[in-house]
Amino acid sequence: MPKHDVEVLDAIDELVKIEAEIERRKVENKCKYFVPTGKQEEFIRLVAEGNKFINIFSGGNGSGKTAIMVNIIINIALTYRNKWFKYEYFKQRFQGRKILVASTPTGITDVIIPAFKEWLPKNSYYMQKRGKSFESFINIMGTHIYLMTYEQDVMEYEGKTINLCWFDEPPPEKIFNAVIARFRFGGKILVSMTPLQHAAYLYDLIGKSDDIGIVYSDIEDACKQHGVRGFLEHEDIERMIAQYPEEERMARKEGKFMHLRGLVFKEFNDNVHVVKEFPIPHHWRRFMAVDPHDRQPNFVLWLAVDPTGDCYIYDEDFETDLISELVSHIRQHEAMYGRADVRIIDPNFGPKRYGNTGRTVMEEIEIESRRAGYPMRFALGNDDIVLGHKKIHEYLRYDPNKPLGLRNHPKLYVFSRCRHFIYMIKHYMYKDWKEGVSSEKPPNPKPDERFKHAIDCLRYILMHKPDQLNLKARSGRGGY
Repeated sequence: MPKHDVEVLDAIDELVKIEAEIERRKVENKCKYFVPTGKQEEFIRLVAEGNKFINIFSGGNGSGKTAIMVNIIINIALTYRNKWFKYEYFKQRFQGRKILVASTPTGITDVIIPAFKEWLPKNSYYMQKRGKSFESFINIMGTHIYLMTYEQDVMEYEGKTINLCWFDEPPPEKIFNAVIARFRFGGKILVSMTPLQHAAYLYDLIGKSDDIGIVYSDIEDACKQHGVRGFLEHEDIERMIAQYPEEERMARKEGKFMHLRGLVFKEFNDNVHVVKEFPIPHHWRRFMAVDPHDRQPNFVLWLAVDPTGDCYIYDEDFETDLISELVSHIRQHEAMYGRADVRIIDPNFGPKRYGNTGRTVMEEIEIESRRAGYPMRFALGNDDIVLGHKKIHEYLRYDPNKPLGLRNHPKLYVFSRCRHFIYMIKHYMYKDWKEGVSSEKPPNPKPDERFKHAIDCLRYILMHKPDQLNLKARSGRGGY
């Protein structure tokens, strides 16, 4: 055989050996070669730089929830073994620290333990059962991982300090609260979930706390054709989605909370409609609506309209019971953010007449405001709920499948400080029919009244057509 051919064969043989060695390393040190999808990368960044106590990856089935959580823990325990984990958070020594991993019994035995064995480098760890029927302890180069199931007594979750916790799917609320108490010296909680059950309390918590970060991952984010660094074929995704029950599709495909399928304003998106506060220009027209009550706090909402007709909810108040307090709070708020030009009141409760004075609620507020040296006059709101909801939908609407811009944006925004409004619009749902009623019956058309106060104020203002009024310079007299 000619010398040249021998050299070529030797080179081919060497390449085969190199490829075989690479494949061996990928198997024995798989975590080093982990490549995240775009959404998984976003979650890595949230954990490393977000400074959030609770970090949630809410994804549809097949979106890579287990893989991202296991690789985060491995890169913490082994100190930055993968180029995608280039942040300082993963370069800190974690030796001697304690990590809790909790899931359902089948989640621990059939998903989590096999995932650790799959991704961990060979000879970097050992596992022990420690009296359990499953491997309940993992030592990764000095980092201790304790595996528990949601069937264990809540008292078993209370005890010594831990530094990190991963909940695979939302735990029962009692377990969640018990684990929070174990973070005496800081740390993070990670939650991976397809929110089908036990998730409502987490959704409520998201609406109330600034210390929670969440990344939603649609199964299409893991698509080779449509996602960023995806790993699933689109035809396989479509086949999976077709098998999902209709009532579970939102959770299993999009990672969205299933209990929100009755949400009235599904268009509302924190990342689009919630904006950072800024000083409202003096010439923008300001509206205020009040929803007074006897047995709960009065709700007040302020909205400003820019010269193009876009509306900004910039302030709220949900703290007063007495009319004198209501007037005082309105005055305090408007001293900071400007006096309202137009004031609107609930047309049902505003005209209610008190038996002791013979005056209406609206008249009492107007009289009290004059007595306080801050005169206000109110117009009755339009109480057509159907048209009011339609108006809110219209102002919230934008095309989520197109880039946001001049030709594609909502007409309504809310300042991030308006926490009560944001919480209520994200919980304003149609009531479920009682158990035993046929599932073929249409949804209950009446929304849950516990969260309607902010919505009522908004629809009163929008039914007043704020974007169509003459936007001339403000008079400063407070309108009517």
